Amino acid sequence: MNVGDEDLEALRGKPKQAATPAATASPEPPKPAAEPSSLKEFRTVYETTKKERDTLAADLAKLRTEAAEARKAGEKDAEARVRAELDVVVKEKTELDSRIRFLDYSKSPEFQAKHEKPIKDAWRAAIEDLNGATIINDDGTESEANYGHIQALMRMPPIEAARTAAKWFGPASSEVMRHRSTILALGKEKDAAIEHWRTKGEELTAQSQREAEEFNGSLQSLFNSERDSFPTNYPELFGHDPKNDEEADLVRKNRALTEMAVRGKGIPEGTDARQRSELMVKAQARMVARAEAFGFTRLRLNKAVEEIETLKKKLAEFEGSVPGEGKTTPPAPGKADSDVSDWERAIDNAPAYV
Repeated sequence: MNVGDEDLEALRGKPKQAATPAATASPEPPKPAAEPSSLKEFRTVYETTKKERDTLAADLAKLRTEAAEARKAGEKDAEARVRAELDVVVKEKTELDSRIRFLDYSKSPEFQAKHEKPIKDAWRAAIEDLNGATIINDDGTESEANYGHIQALMRMPPIEAARTAAKWFGPASSEVMRHRSTILALGKEKDAAIEHWRTKGEELTAQSQREAEEFNGSLQSLFNSERDSFPTNYPELFGHDPKNDEEADLVRKNRALTEMAVRGKGIPEGTDARQRSELMVKAQARMVARAEAFGFTRLRLNKAVEEIETLKKKLAEFEGSVPGEGKTTPPAPGKADSDVSDWERAIDNAPAYV
């Protein structure tokens, strides 16, 4: 290679040959632990390893216990918070239930009839008696009496009310005090009923439900008893042969119709309230139509039975009148026809001439 060629090759990018690095000594692998050379050394190593294992196991058990205790403590704290919140919710629900029971009871026909109506009637009677009456004011003048004066007397203690009534109404104060006493007594009865329902409402509601269920059960038993008595008492009309598949199928269909009409049984699940009501009404209409048709259907059946019995009698008479069909006894040989009491039998037994 000429002088300068080396620099030219460098410009062209030809790599120079790298110098070979000096060889380095590789690290030696760790020497394995010396194995015990005797049974005593082996036992020493075994005991040491066993202690280390037991120590690790104890540490692990301790950690697990601490973790479980921490988890339980957290759960207890969370449970306590949830229970406290739940107690608040239950208390609020109980109060709401009590208010709802009070509202339901205060709007019930029983409460209106036993408490609201008597109080209204007592007030009406008091106001009617006050019509045209006057009171004597402190300055000796008179003014028209109204229900506000009775309300004022009701807010006073009894003795003060009696003195005030005597000053206002004079000789008529006893009548006014009678109205006051009546209205106050009815009000106390109303308050006592409300308090009783508020504290015992849940128990009373449960009792009412039990009584309603018992009553409905007795009605169901009465219904079943009445229905089942007809096949026994009137087998010719309501009885059926259970071994007859056709009759058994009719009984099953009729029973399904009545169950749907009376209790809504057999209506597919998922049917909305409107469709359910329509299906029940249709079943009820069909059941009523059958009940209304029972009378004249039975009349037709009775007439048909009578006609069949009449035809049976005529057929029997006809069969007895046909020669050779009746029960005849031929006369003894050589016996004259005049000895035969039945002339038809005589004709039947007459010799044939060919």
